[in-house]
Amino acid sequence: MSLAILPGKSSPLGATVYPEGVNFCVYSKHASKIDLLLFADPLDPQPQHTIELSAAIHKTSNFWHVFIKNI
Repeated sequence: MSLAILPGKSSPLGATVYPEGVNFCVYSKHASKIDLLLFADPLDPQPQHTIELSAAIHKTSNFWHVFIKNI
């Protein structure tokens, strides 16, 4: 499955479900990199998708954010 990945919004914190997808937002004062791991099942040993967030696109102040369409 191919994911449509957009920059997302810096609020609210956490995973927020919308009709068109999910916005993920994480606060970190010191992170230089963040990866979002998506698992198909909670018991899976490996993620189905790993999304590397880019500070230039997915970071506002100390908030890392990404929007994944249709999940």
